[in-house]
Amino acid sequence: MDHWQGRQAELATLAGWLQDPSVRLVGVVAAGGYGKSALAAKLLAGTPEAQAFEQTLWTSVSQPLSFGVW
Repeated sequence: MDHWQGRQAELATLAGWLQDPSVRLVGVVAAGGYGKSALAAKLLAGTPEAQAFEQTLWTSVSQPLSFGVW
């Protein structure tokens, strides 16, 4: 993301959660158009905390899926 502006506080909070061993799940929730996907992509691409993960999963939970699909 070449033209990223702002949201540094949110990125720092999310990066801190990724380092906390007691945090098992992080959800980013808001109405459409608030930049949730861009924020998550920036976090995954630009922080050493996120790059430590071997795998990441992007999905939409707007459509219900059975657990077996996962």
